[in-house]
Amino acid sequence: YLAKRERKKIDVAVEVADGSLSIEDSRTRRTWQVENLQVDFALPSDRSLPVELTAAGMLAGAQRGGGFEAAMRIQQDRSVGDAAADPPAGEPQGQETESAGPDSISLKAEGLSLAVFEPVVRRVLPGTRLAGRLTADLQCKWDSRRPDGRAKLQAKATAEDMQLSGPMLGKDQPALKRLQAEGLVAWERGLVQFDRITAESDLGTLSLSGAVDLTGQGRAAARHGYELKGQLDLVRLAALLPDTLRIQKDTQVTSGRAQVSYSSRPGREGMTWNGRLEVTDLTASSGARRVVWRQPVLIDLSARETAEGPVIENLKC
Repeated sequence: YLAKRERKKIDVAVEVADGSLSIEDSRTRRTWQVENLQVDFALPSDRSLPVELTAAGMLAGAQRGGGFEAAMRIQQDRSVGDAAADPPAGEPQGQETESAGPDSISLKAEGLSLAVFEPVVRRVLPGTRLAGRLTADLQCKWDSRRPDGRAKLQAKATAEDMQLSGPMLGKDQPALKRLQAEGLVAWERGLVQFDRITAESDLGTLSLSGAVDLTGQGRAAARHGYELKGQLDLVRLAALLPDTLRIQKDTQVTSGRAQVSYSSRPGREGMTWNGRLEVTDLTASSGARRVVWRQPVLIDLSARETAEGPVIENLKC
């Protein structure tokens, strides 16, 4: 296969059965051992057939196993996909052949140590330390035959006993017992559609639904809008990030919550926007003194798009 003068087309396949893999972080000198490694890789000489890869293994010594499964299917020849977009006469519409199906990547993890991903995170956020367990199910599909670049990502992930530290957090080392996120994201012609995107943790909840236009033209999303909602537990936030929030050592937040909502919807002349941020029932104790602030922050915003540009109809703080 590697001989430069040999032009003969051959199939290539690699199989690993019950193998082992050693991983070392060269900076921290921490090591991990992957056992029971199973790998199947196929690269057909026929470019109308896809490249396929499956892999699975267990992280040795990790609590509750720390297993993973991954799969990949990538079409080699994109032109084959274009030709396969129109089925031959007599073949039902939408029927996918083995050689011209959509590209896909999937990943499943069960109790996998988040520390394995720390070297990757450090490339974006230097000095970051990460710990905890990850359970996830991720599936991504896209069709090379479609000129609109349509892609779909569906994911569900849960992080348990998650700990994070780094220069951006100063002395704070926040720890979350549980962080769960799930939802479906679709991309088509620069329009990103969010379907039931939710996130829940010790700190609160967040949800996002609708569509966002990333083309910069604005008109592609003229019939679409989106809505963002969230709520935050200020007691938990203050306990996790006292240094970041500049909370004095003798001060303890005892109650309080924040709620945010923002929506973008189509109107007669263009998009309309409505937003609200409200913090309520904020109380704390500072030594022997009790501090009560029933409504510390309330912001209301409403605006709309016109032919002359955006117009703010109401902004109250």
